[in-house]
Amino acid sequence: MDVTVRSRDDIRARTDRFCVIDNHLSFVSSHLLGARGAELHISNFWPAWSIRFWQLLQEGSYVEAQREFARVIAPFYALWGEMGQHTGGDGYLDKLCMELVGLPSSRCRPPTRDVREEFRDRTRQMLVEFGVPELA
Repeated sequence: MDVTVRSRDDIRARTDRFCVIDNHLSFVSSHLLGARGAELHISNFWPAWSIRFWQLLQEGSYVEAQREFARVIAPFYALWGEMGQHTGGDGYLDKLCMELVGLPSSRCRPPTRDVREEFRDRTRQMLVEFGVPELA
């Protein structure tokens, strides 16, 4: 069941009956309030990082988790936003990152404009800075 959570009070009120999944980039605070899932696009191309990030939350290592958010998730979404100014739709950065680590991918479905070539070098540099292993 899809239930929209609009506030911190909603998270607290629903965690006894539902598994709340944060899709608003408030992973640390949502976890503190009882959320038990997070939409991490990073998982599509670097699952080991996502598992470690979730472990930090589960351990209550919230300062470290927030540092990892600032180091990886924030720059990812900054580039995502910039790419979004050139195209519509969703998943273009995920697909490009998947290609750069050697995973199969495809262009986004139309009418989303394919901007992978325009952003390939910057995305590769971002992944190098993150420390993503096994770049293709």
